[in-house]
Amino acid sequence: MSNGLNIFVRAVELFQQWTGRQRQARVHKERTRAKALECLLEAVNETTAYAADRRDGGRRDRKLEARLSKLWSRAAIQVHSLDKRLSTMLAMNSMGWADPELWDTPAFKDTLVGLEKLREQCLWLLSQDQ
Repeated sequence: MSNGLNIFVRAVELFQQWTGRQRQARVHKERTRAKALECLLEAVNETTAYAADRRDGGRRDRKLEARLSKLWSRAAIQVHSLDKRLSTMLAMNSMGWADPELWDTPAFKDTLVGLEKLREQCLWLLSQDQ
């Protein structure tokens, strides 16, 4: 094979490797995004159900609130690489469910985003083509 042909073949091989890496990066990004959305939806849905139960006269359940804290924490960690601001909000929700007295502190009252806003954010994220 001539030197020019060798260079061309090597260039094609390098291009194929590059496109393969690009494809893998896209797949990884989409999997990361899907996992983050899965965690966020789980936290939103379980919290919504608990809030509805409480509105209907259900008793406070510290065991369930601890589970909600873990769900929000997990969602915060999964979302962090995608949206740091949202991740911080989710982490605050986690802390609030871990210690409900925090909901009434000035730091939480001034920065906390309600469940309705988080549902909207979740639906917005789902609607985005990535």
